[in-house]
Amino acid sequence: MKKTEIPSDDDAEYHSEFQPGHPAAPGENKFLIFPALDEFIGFFEIDNAIQSLIRNGLAEQILFLIYPETRDSLTEQPPHMAVVLYYDPEAIVRAVDDFRTAHGARFTGILAVDDEAGFGLSALLKECFGIPLHNRTTLQSSANKVLLKLLFGDAGIQTARHSLSGLDGKPGLAEFPNVTKLITGTGSEYSFVSRDEREWVKSVRRLRAILAKKDDLRLRKLRFRHNGILYKIDPRREFIMEEFVDGHEYSMDFLVRGGKVEILRVTKKFFYSFFGYFCAYHLLDEALLKKEGLTLSLLRGVARQIAGSLKIKSGIGMADFKLSPDGIVVIEASARPGLSVFIGLMQKLLGWTSFVPWAASLLKMPYKPVFPRETGLSYHIYAPYPGRIAVFDTDGLEKLRKRLDIVSIYRYNEPGDIIEDSPDSHYGLFIGFVLFRNPDPSKIAEIFETVSRAVKIRVEPQAQAAIAGTGDDD
Repeated sequence: MKKTEIPSDDDAEYHSEFQPGHPAAPGENKFLIFPALDEFIGFFEIDNAIQSLIRNGLAEQILFLIYPETRDSLTEQPPHMAVVLYYDPEAIVRAVDDFRTAHGARFTGILAVDDEAGFGLSALLKECFGIPLHNRTTLQSSANKVLLKLLFGDAGIQTARHSLSGLDGKPGLAEFPNVTKLITGTGSEYSFVSRDEREWVKSVRRLRAILAKKDDLRLRKLRFRHNGILYKIDPRREFIMEEFVDGHEYSMDFLVRGGKVEILRVTKKFFYSFFGYFCAYHLLDEALLKKEGLTLSLLRGVARQIAGSLKIKSGIGMADFKLSPDGIVVIEASARPGLSVFIGLMQKLLGWTSFVPWAASLLKMPYKPVFPRETGLSYHIYAPYPGRIAVFDTDGLEKLRKRLDIVSIYRYNEPGDIIEDSPDSHYGLFIGFVLFRNPDPSKIAEIFETVSRAVKIRVEPQAQAAIAGTGDDD
């Protein structure tokens, strides 16, 4: 897939609110490992995470596991890379061992983002090289929604009512509307809302038929214990059902270090027409946070509960939550930072991403996290339907750069590309986005309308793209 970023005149201006400590003394040879592989994290996110680590003086002590095509497309290449041709854990271990031997490296941590694969690669690296990593419960719960919800219940964390769907083909949660999700997925693929039992049964039958033929790291069978009970779950046939919770949705990153919890990032999400997909993220500062009815103190308390439930004693975490009339309802959480376009938004506006304080913490460097003092917005460009892109014209946005303080225009696709869609995944329609600095919060809707008018998209329907379907039930 082509990836094109149209630079802003302001890109040369760089500053960072983050001030890392001094790097390790020569001869210590302490390194972290960052599996920057596209099974786990997209290219734009990889590139900006790496640039933030380079610019904040941390990349010298990180070994990046990376594919050749990713390496060749980076804005700036980091000093230490182990290039792997494809996802083969044994080959990756050999590449890491070669680096260890050549550099006399001692690995002290992993920037682990492979939760969709059950942290399998990170756990293997931990085992082979004796690297400190979270315990089994933390890793399992970050990649298992059933265990996560059980741990939330133990900790008294307010979350959506939920149950396992029955193997008998009947819903486990009788209340409608409700949401059905993959037990081991972290994105919005294969999620759907059901308005009644008949609709749910039809959707589950279709989903089981699709997943039976899928080769997907997320679909491994699960076996775990909780409070003495042994659970055996097949994610191809069983799903988690949750009540539909009203309210605005948010996402946050937090860091646990030395018994303290710091909030690194909070973004407000704006829903798209497809359930579980978003048309924008708004990066909030403390003033906007208060206008939303939230405070850093309140969120630190929630993050402390989440960290306790997942047994995160030190390191990073993220959570998706809603602000409902009953208070904060935690939707999901994981022992890694949030992975989306707001990584690039933070890098371009603030000069750091959540990977920076995370890496500094793992390297035991002194630091002082600073909650964002600037705000930003990412507006996501979707094609209307699948087919061949005939026109994708963003020239109209160039005239708006100064007025709207546009930082960057990013295109995943170009004219001539074939884009696909299916009832279970609409990511193929996500063809680009626009980043803004300090948008007026009272004019967000107006910004959406202005950008929508300025971007010209025309798609020619194609039989091969239409085969996948364009259902809107998820």
